[in-house]
Amino acid sequence: MERIKLVKMADVTPSEYSVKVNAEKFIKLKIDNFISKHGQFQNILIANVNGVNKILDGNQIYESLKRLEKEDCWCYDLGVMQEREYYSYRIFLNHNTNRLNYIEIAEMVNLVSSNENDLQYISNVTGISFVDVKRYKDLLQFDWEAFAKAPINEAQLGLFDEF
Repeated sequence: MERIKLVKMADVTPSEYSVKVNAEKFIKLKIDNFISKHGQFQNILIANVNGVNKILDGNQIYESLKRLEKEDCWCYDLGVMQEREYYSYRIFLNHNTNRLNYIEIAEMVNLVSSNENDLQYISNVTGISFVDVKRYKDLLQFDWEAFAKAPINEAQLGLFDEF
């Protein structure tokens, strides 16, 4: 299988969870200007998930190419991946780079984990400790509304009891 290949933009799907906080407008302009002058400077990392070429890394480049109305993009293709492998890789990218977005990591963990074995799998694949993966799982189930309404002196009570 060819790993680096030219792919039609219409055949690539951006990831639904962006590991990088949306780029500032001026950064988007810089990326657009650079690509206009020099061409695509970084391959988009993709994998085939359920028959769809989904972006693992490179949403900003993809979006820039779309704005510039390019028809093709250079991709590094990791081949066929199961959905949980795909999301585990995205979690790994998010957790181990300077692009941390806790809520989106938590959403991806919740998407592909229904039991402790799934959490252990994510831990093994990403290198994130099992305790931290479990914290991501629990993050979306925490009652943030009640936390926000609690008096300041009671807001932290019980938050760290299990540790």
